Amino acid sequence: EATNPGLYYWMIDDIVLATPPDHDLAIDDVFYNGVGPFVSDYQFNNYYQQIPVRQSSADEVVFGAATANRGTTAQTNANLTVDVAGPASFNSSNTSFTYAGLSFDSTNVVDLYSADEVGSYDVTFTVGADSTDDFPEDNVVEQSFAVSERIYSRNDDVISSGVYWGTGTYGIYSRFDVFADDTISGVSMNHYYSNTNTNFQTAAGSVAEVGIYAITGYDANGVALVDLASPMTDANGNVAVAYYVVEEGDQNNTIMVRFDEPVGIPAGVTEFLAGYKVSSGTIRTSTSAEFAGYGNIWVSTDAQTIVGYTSTTNPMINVEMWSSSLCANTTIVISIDADCDAGNYEATLSPNVTSTGSNDFVFDWSTGESDVDEIIVDAEGAYSITVTDANFCTETYDFNIANADISCNLAVGDLANNDFGMKVTPNPNNGQFNIVFDATRNQNANVYVRSLKGDLIYSTAVAVTDGTSIDMNLSEIPSGVYLVKVVGETSTSVERIVVQ
Repeated sequence: EATNPGLYYWMIDDIVLATPPDHDLAIDDVFYNGVGPFVSDYQFNNYYQQIPVRQSSADEVVFGAATANRGTTAQTNANLTVDVAGPASFNSSNTSFTYAGLSFDSTNVVDLYSADEVGSYDVTFTVGADSTDDFPEDNVVEQSFAVSERIYSRNDDVISSGVYWGTGTYGIYSRFDVFADDTISGVSMNHYYSNTNTNFQTAAGSVAEVGIYAITGYDANGVALVDLASPMTDANGNVAVAYYVVEEGDQNNTIMVRFDEPVGIPAGVTEFLAGYKVSSGTIRTSTSAEFAGYGNIWVSTDAQTIVGYTSTTNPMINVEMWSSSLCANTTIVISIDADCDAGNYEATLSPNVTSTGSNDFVFDWSTGESDVDEIIVDAEGAYSITVTDANFCTETYDFNIANADISCNLAVGDLANNDFGMKVTPNPNNGQFNIVFDATRNQNANVYVRSLKGDLIYSTAVAVTDGTSIDMNLSEIPSGVYLVKVVGETSTSVERIVVQ
């Protein structure tokens, strides 16, 4: 009203007065008590959509519900019953009581429950009393969860329209309980990308610091106390942190980011946060369609301390556990393909790998190359490759490369040997060249010049000292690649030369 600012009026018509029913018990919400020390923030819908069997076996859940008597009549022998159907079935009720009309209450069932087998579980909460309920449809709530071998998750894998996003040092984390000692291999994150809204787009090239951080306590507001500069580190020095660069095609997909080595949960850690902070760029994280409870999502805007938490939906961030039994039951078979490049006197080696476990592999070669799926070699000899799959199971394959086997013209012998500090100049040459030694001790030696097939072209005996120089004149030999090998009493050197 203009003359009385701050005063507002409403006109109300079509009022309908409804009489409350006589008998109407209802379930307003269900909860899994006993999870986490800050129960007032965690109780509602606070169990996991997936929980690893090692953790679930060590957890005892107290099922309960927030109920209401919306009827005007007191209900005698009111009770809450919880049934669990799955590999480990369960049935329990609370102690019956008289429920006053038009009132509210919360109650737990009497028995504790532990899901100790892998599989899917359906939980049914039912409230009832002696009287026939006028609205039975609100007497029952049904939920489900899974006990997995490895995945720890609060979300239901169904993407909602919700999204958390951040640039710079913004971070998003989800809380997980530690019911049993275990080992963590990685953290997954879902990258959201909207085709229509540029505010909801994860950018390729963005970098995330993905990690696990132990919770050391809570402040007066229930915010987790965590040192985000100190990722969880186990007794072997393995650190639960990895850096991930978003690639095109990652958007709207869940990406598992694994640590360099599985990280054991240190003794005394009962809770941890799993998630990421944005080191650079822009990353959007999908939220789950399932309303999954209060106080599970912590945010940081300075990459150092947790500044608060949200109480709506869970981000799609999961933890992957590691188990040594995975490797005991995994068979990795390796073979090598060799593709000869005769013009450059080299061959490309690439592995063929099959596994009964994961098909995501990392390769480490005896030549020093790492995390590459092919290498180039220029000499015959013994090589090896170690294959590590996504479960951190490894297999090493030793093999020999020989010209006769791959129809190639690689150098013969080990070109890595250079005990004498030998240098051939010039190289390439016309058959006339000089051999200079940088020897650490004096010794007698023999010089051999061989073709790549191993045929001896020339040999001579020399006394090698520091600075010894030998002039070689092999101008009559055909153009090609040869090996100069010097064998002493305790030392060997090999160098490949090209005669033009």
